[in-house]
Amino acid sequence: MHMSYSRNIVLALACLAMVGSQPGCSPEISQAAAAGKERAVPVVEVAAVQLGPLNRPLKVSGLVRSRQAQSLGFKVGGVLGNVLVEPGQTVKKGQVLATIDPVEYSASAAQARDGLQKADRDLARATALAKEGAVPKATLDDAQTAARVARASAQMAGFNERHTLLLAPTAGVVEQRLVEPGEVVAPGRPVVAFLGLERGWAVDVALSDREVAALHSGQAARVVFDALPGRTVEARLGDIARLANPATGTFTAEVVLPEDLPLTARSGLVARVEFARLEAAKSIVPLAALVDGEGKRAAVFTIEDGQAKRHPVEVMSLSDGLAGLVTELPANQPVVIRGAAELMEGSAVTVSTPNGAE
Repeated sequence: MHMSYSRNIVLALACLAMVGSQPGCSPEISQAAAAGKERAVPVVEVAAVQLGPLNRPLKVSGLVRSRQAQSLGFKVGGVLGNVLVEPGQTVKKGQVLATIDPVEYSASAAQARDGLQKADRDLARATALAKEGAVPKATLDDAQTAARVARASAQMAGFNERHTLLLAPTAGVVEQRLVEPGEVVAPGRPVVAFLGLERGWAVDVALSDREVAALHSGQAARVVFDALPGRTVEARLGDIARLANPATGTFTAEVVLPEDLPLTARSGLVARVEFARLEAAKSIVPLAALVDGEGKRAAVFTIEDGQAKRHPVEVMSLSDGLAGLVTELPANQPVVIRGAAELMEGSAVTVSTPNGAE
């Protein structure tokens, strides 16, 4: 294109020098040369400058988990009697999941109850005799103490007896049974992996310190699951950790999912989370408008009276084809988005109109 422009200009100059003396310089050739000279003016496309702030969404990924994942075990130890549930089974609150052989604990509870009855009888007799002055006050005090000790022992034995039954703390799903009948289990050993349903599901994401500073609990979020592309779920940001992970330096945050999920929630599903985030850019221009970029420094061209005007700018951030600028540009002067790389300060330009006319 540049070579054809040069040939037309040289031909036009030659014709001007030899007007009237050379028949080869016809009016048609002169007109072609003049047209070529006009076309040498760059034709550019422009776009409007937007005012800030810039919507620069924060995008992170995480894994789905139950907000009430628990490993359930017995308060007491002993021989496991039965495991009454299977993996994947849905249970109600208070439903029996497993049992410890209760013989030992039932016997202890019965013994404690009998001891309490005897202590109560002794206390009643000592109280009656004390009123008649037949026994010293110390005897009555000992009987009262013995009754209190027996009552505490009976309560403790009854508590242990009741805890030979492992009950579901809430409605939920049995994820895994970890022991089998006949095994001897210690107090606190996990027997059933349980997922409670009352608190719902969440996505755990890792955030940097700058990202944490830009977000707050309760903020709206949009979630897309890898297993269900194209479907967006509206969620909210829950708790953000106060303590960073010492290995990664990031903060764990939970994104709370709604109850009406478009798929069956499962721990470990991959989810992509997006938070709306505004940055205080003074001007926003298309990325294509930037020229002479070096670090955060760049430049853009505007058109004033048919000439290119160069504006040095400082770039704050880039997002979805847009550049947020620290520099404030005139809002009524569009920037060049095509052909800017060929321009210089003061270059004559022609602006292309939307329908292709110039």
